[in-house]
Parts: sequence; structure tokens; C-alpha cells
Amino acid sequence: MKTLSQLKRDLSLGAFVILTDSPTMPNHKYLNTPRYIIKIQSNGVILSPDAKGTKGSFMVFPKASLMEYENDTLKIFNPGLRDLTVEEKQIMDNCPRDKEQEDIDIKTDTSVMYHRIVAYFDGLNAGYLRGRCSERGMRYDHDTGKVWDETIEGTLDRVYKINFIL
Repeated sequence: MKTLSQLKRDLSLGAFVILTDSPTMPNHKYLNTPRYIIKIQSNGVILSPDAKGTKGSFMVFPKASLMEYENDTLKIFNPGLRDLTVEEKQIMDNCPRDKEQEDIDIKTDTSVMYHRIVAYFDGLNAGYLRGRCSERGMRYDHDTGKVWDETIEGTLDRVYKINFIL
């Protein structure tokens, strides 16, 4: 298996990629359609159905832990879902709760408890446990009580076949 760095070195202007599989979007509009690389950047490539096109869609290079690159096939995975660690469980268990202040916040349209909770998680360098946004490649999922972690390979998102120009 090749690395993300090798993928970046292998891609060149004029080469084209074909999205061959997309389980998360089975009716993707570019499924089995060649798209040409019209611009290369350090964080991704711009793809266009027209080889001479000047505009296209941006494909971000995934984190190395979320991709497999072998021969002419690139597989991109979603982040994986994992259980909370012991430290994370302790942080969640000690999250500040004040029912009286929450009631005051609701009645007076203030957000004292929200800001207390934000300060609590940020003070512990665990802002991702609030679940609002990703931090350091992690985000808490309130529905499952687990953490989305970009260091863990999850479900298959897309498969590309790369046609190199020699």
C-alpha cells in the first residue's frame, strides 16, 4: 500500500480519475464519469469533466489514516466511531450542571450555563466533547455517546480509479 505522499507525487495535470463506487452517495452525479485533474494543490486537486476546463470541483486529500492507495485505486473512508476513553468518561461525568441556573437561562434568554460548559470543556482541552465541531480530528456524537475519530478507519466513502499520464 502506498502513502498519501506517494499519491500526491503520482498525480499530474491531465490525468483523470473515475469515481467507481460511492456507498454513501449511490446516485453521485459523477459516478463512472472521467474527471480530469486541472489543478493540483498541496491539500487537494480540482477535477473537471472537461480536460481543458478552467473550473471544477475540489477534492480534498483525506487524512492518511482514512485512505488506502494501491496501484491505480484510491479508497477513502469516513472517520470511525469509538467508545469514550476512561478520561473522557470522567470529563463527561463531571460536566457542570445547575438545574436552577438552566431554568433562569430559559426564562431570561441568557446563556450562563452554556458558557460555563464551554469553559469547562475548553479548559480541559476537550472541546470536541461538546459535539458542536471537530477538534484534533475528533467530535462527540450525542446520539450514540461515542466519539468520531479521524485516526480510526470507518465505513467506505468513495473509491476512485486513477488513470495516470505516462
